[in-house]
Amino acid sequence: MRTAMYLLAFGFAVLASTAEAQSERLNIVLENVRFQALPREVRRVHVGPDGRTWFTLDAAQLSPGRTAAEGVSAFKNRLAREFAEKSPQIYGGDLALFEPGGRVWCFLPPHSLLLGYDGKTWIDHPLPDVNDRVVGSCLTRGGCTAGRANRFAQDACWFVCARGILRFDGKEWSLQTLSENPPPSAGSVVLAFSPDGKTAAACQTSAAAGAATYWLHRNGRWISCRASANDPRNPGGNRRLASIALADEDTLWLAYSNGQLECAALGVEEPPVDDPAVAELIGRLADDDFAARQRATRELLARGSSIKPQLEKALKGQLDPERDFRLKLILQSFLPKPAAPGRTPPSDFGGVQVMYARQLFQDPAGKVGVIAQTLRDAESRQGSGIALLQGDGRARAIFPKNVSFAGFNYQNENLPVVLDEGRRAWWPRNLAGKAVQLLDAESGEFIDAAPAPLFGGVQAVSAEGRVFLARINAASGGERIAVYTPGAPETRAILNVESLSTRYPQFALTDDGAAWALERELTPTQRVGGYWGGKLVRYDGKGWRTPEFQPTQMVRSLTPGKGGVLLVQTSLESILYRGEKLVAAGDPVELIEKHRELFRTSFGPDMPPSAYDPNSRQLGQVLADKAGNIWRLEEGGGLMVLAGERWQSAQEALVAAGSPDGTASYIVPLGDGQKIYVADRGGKLGGLGAFFGEVRDGKLRFSQAPKIEIRDNDALKVRDAEGAIWAISLLDASKGSSREYIVRLGGEGVREKLEAVGTPRLVDAAGNLWVEKNAATDGCAYRLWRNGRWGRELAVPNVARNCRLVSDRPGSVYAWSNLGLQQLVADSPDFDDYRPGRLYALDDVSGEVGALACGKQGLLALLVQGGPATAPWTLGLLKLPEEKKELGGPDEPKR
Repeated sequence: MRTAMYLLAFGFAVLASTAEAQSERLNIVLENVRFQALPREVRRVHVGPDGRTWFTLDAAQLSPGRTAAEGVSAFKNRLAREFAEKSPQIYGGDLALFEPGGRVWCFLPPHSLLLGYDGKTWIDHPLPDVNDRVVGSCLTRGGCTAGRANRFAQDACWFVCARGILRFDGKEWSLQTLSENPPPSAGSVVLAFSPDGKTAAACQTSAAAGAATYWLHRNGRWISCRASANDPRNPGGNRRLASIALADEDTLWLAYSNGQLECAALGVEEPPVDDPAVAELIGRLADDDFAARQRATRELLARGSSIKPQLEKALKGQLDPERDFRLKLILQSFLPKPAAPGRTPPSDFGGVQVMYARQLFQDPAGKVGVIAQTLRDAESRQGSGIALLQGDGRARAIFPKNVSFAGFNYQNENLPVVLDEGRRAWWPRNLAGKAVQLLDAESGEFIDAAPAPLFGGVQAVSAEGRVFLARINAASGGERIAVYTPGAPETRAILNVESLSTRYPQFALTDDGAAWALERELTPTQRVGGYWGGKLVRYDGKGWRTPEFQPTQMVRSLTPGKGGVLLVQTSLESILYRGEKLVAAGDPVELIEKHRELFRTSFGPDMPPSAYDPNSRQLGQVLADKAGNIWRLEEGGGLMVLAGERWQSAQEALVAAGSPDGTASYIVPLGDGQKIYVADRGGKLGGLGAFFGEVRDGKLRFSQAPKIEIRDNDALKVRDAEGAIWAISLLDASKGSSREYIVRLGGEGVREKLEAVGTPRLVDAAGNLWVEKNAATDGCAYRLWRNGRWGRELAVPNVARNCRLVSDRPGSVYAWSNLGLQQLVADSPDFDDYRPGRLYALDDVSGEVGALACGKQGLLALLVQGGPATAPWTLGLLKLPEEKKELGGPDEPKR
C-alpha cells in the first residue's frame, strides 16, 4: 500500500512537472563569453525600438510540449503573455513591424493575416487575396534597408505586399496595387522614404526586362511615373529595375540589375523656354546653301544635349525633309554610346563613379548609400567599396581593406546594422571577407570582427552590444544563430591552422603524415584544356614545399597509397611520388606495368578510405586486390584489370552479369580484398547495377551485388577495421520494393542488416558505427551501433546539418560545428558513451566545410568553401591535441 501511494504521488509529481515544463519559456541564457550559440529552436532575432530583444522560435524544432500554432487565438494568448517580458519569445507567426509607440505587428501563415498589439488592444486585418500577402521584413533597431522592409512613417504603418503597398493610418486601411500580375511574374515590391518621411516611393520590379512604373505618395495620394528602361550598353535594349531610394523628397535614385544607377528629379519643373539662337540655327538646317546647313548642324552639335527638348519640339512641327533628316541625326548623336563589350558604363553617384552597383540601400537616418563592386572617387582612388551621400548631395567613398563586394546582390536584405548614429556599423560577410566585421565610418577601417566566419549575416545588435549572427540570409532566418560579445573572454581553445588557398577541391593525406594539394593557378600560359593550371604542393609538417617535378597537364585526381606514395592522374598521364621524390611518370598503363609491385603494396585493400571518395570524380583510379591483380577505372567508365601478365577488359563480363553497357563508376575493395565492389553512376534503384568482381582461374567474373545509395560524400567511405562497408541499400529493389536498410557489406555479401534509422557516417577508431538521424528534423543526432546492439543517442552540440565526423583514436571523435571544432570523448571500457569535450576555435578557417579528414600523426584537414572566384577553396591543416590533454578534459562551456 505504501509503495502504491508512493508511486501515485510520484506519478502526480511527474504530471505536474510535465505540465509546468510545457508552459515554461525556452531557457535562453546569454553568458559573458566571446562566442556562443543560441538554442536550435531560435530562428530569428530582432531588437525593437525600446532595446528589447525579441526571439522568433521555429515551431518545428520545439519540444512536444510547445507545438506549432493551434490557431489565431492561441497565438494571441502567447504574444499577450510575452509582450511585457524583457526578451519576448514568439512562434507560430513572424514579426512584421515595430511601431515607435510600442505596438507590435505580426503576420500569420500564409502571411495573409496581420495582427497588431500594444499590450491592451488587438487589431486584426485579414488580406483576402493570397496574391496580396505581406512579404516585407521587420526592421531591427539600427538596420539598413534595401526597400524590402515594412516601415512606419507619416504616423502610419506601411507593409510591403506581394503586389503593392498596404497602409494603415490608425483608422483606415488602403492597398495600393502596383501590378495586376500575380507573383512571381509581377516581380518584387520595394518601398523607400525620404529622410523627412514626407515622400514615399514604391515600385514593382518586373521579372521581365523593360520599363517599370514607380509610384510616389505625396499629400495623401499615389502618383505613377515611368522609369527609364534604356540600357546604355545597348541603346534600345531593356534593363530591369531592381531597387529605389529617396535621397530627399525631390531626388529618387534608381538601381538596375546591370549595375547601373540613375537619378530622377521629382520636383515640379517650369517648362523650358526656347532659345532664339537655337531656333535660328534650326531654321538654317533647311537653307538653300549646303555650307550654311553644315555650319548650323555643327553649331547645334556643339551646344550638347541640353538643347535636346527644343530639338524634339521642333521635330514635331511642319518640316521639310532636309531639316527633318538633320534634326534626327543630331538627336541620335546625343544618345549614350555603347560601352566596351562585357563592361558596364560608370554611373555618377554624387561625384563618385560607380562601375557596378551591387546594392542600393538607406540607413536608419534615411541616408542613401550604394555598395559597389568598383568605385572611383575624385582623388582617383579605386576599388570595391561603399559610397554614402552627404547632406550637400556629394558622396563620400569608403574603401575597406581586403574586401570585395562582388557577392552582394539585389535579391536579399542582408545589410549592415548601424550603431552610434552612423559612426559605426556591423557589416555582413562578403566573398573576400572572413567574418562579420565592424566598420568605423570615419576612418573607413574595420576595427573588429566576429570570430565566426561561418555566420555571414547580421540579424541584430542588442542594447548591450551583443551581435546576433545568422548562418544564412538574415532576412529569411538562419539555420543556427550565434552571439558575439565584444570584449568578453574567449572560452574556446585556439588551434593554429596552416592554410592554403586553392581553386580545386582536391587534397590527399598520405600515411607519412604529409598532405598534398593544388595551389591556386599561376599564369595564363599554364591554362590547359579550358582550365587554369595549378601547382602541386606538399605539406611536410613544417610548411608547404613544391616538389621538383611538376605535372604539365591539369591534375584530375590525387590518390594516396601506403608508404607515403601518391598517385597523380592528369589529363594525359599518371605520376607516382614517394614522399616529395618522383618515382616515375608516363602513360598510365605502362606505368602500372613497369611498377606493378609498388602498386600492389601501396594500393592494396587496406589503402586509406579517402582513396575511394566518390565525390572527387577520380579518373584513373587504381587498386590492387588480395591476389595482386591491379584494377584500373578509366575515363568514360571502362574497367581494366591487370591479371598476371595481361590486361583484361571487364566490359564483356559485366554485360554477362547484367550490366547494360559494361561500364562502371566506382570500384572499392571489400573485406580482405578478395572481391571488388563495382557500382554504376549512383547504384540507385533503376540504375545500371552493382556487382561483386574477382579474378578466378585467370578470368574476370562478376555476380549481382546489393545496390548502394550514393547520396553524398560519405557513401562508400564508411569502412570498418575488417574492410566492410556500411551504407544504405535497397535490398529488395529487384522485387519493386523501395524499403531501405543499413547494411554491412563484405566480400561474401551482406554481413549485417539493420532497419534504416538514418545514414551511416563513421566507424570510429573503437569500432562504433555512427548513424545520423534525419537531419531535417533531428539536426545532427546520432545513434551508435556496436556489438549487435544500438547504444544511446548522442546530439553533436551546435551543429545544424552537413556535419563532418572523423576519429583519430579510440574514444575520440571530432565534428565540425557552427562554433568551431568540437571534440567528443568517451572513456568507458567500450568507448561507446560519448560526451562533448573541448571546443576549439581555428584561427584561419572561414566558410562552409566541405570535407574533413584525419591522417597519420594527428594531422587534420578541412576543405573550406567561401573564398573569391580565383581561389574559392581553402585547405586548412592542423595538428590535433595529444590524448593526455583531451580525453577526460573539460566539457564544452555551458550556453
